Amino acid sequence: MTPADRLAQLRLLTREEELAIKSLERLAKRWPRSLTLASMGGSLVVFPTDAPTLEMQGTGFGIDPEQVVCWIGTAIPNTGGDW
Repeated sequence: MTPADRLAQLRLLTREEELAIKSLERLAKRWPRSLTLASMGGSLVVFPTDAPTLEMQGTGFGIDPEQVVCWIGTAIPNTGGDW
């Protein structure tokens, strides 16, 4: 069962939502493992998977913002929270 199928069980999806999810599933199949997509402060960013981490003052470790190769921003609502 795909994520789209699971979501459809919760509520009916619009055609636009179905197409967006299927597009994301197709992208995931060809996404290069050398790049990581992350939600940072509510913005989607892409950085090299092997990017070095920095010790952030008082927050542990994180990615150096200078390592970001693509800043997608907030065009796609997202959350960086854990489950």
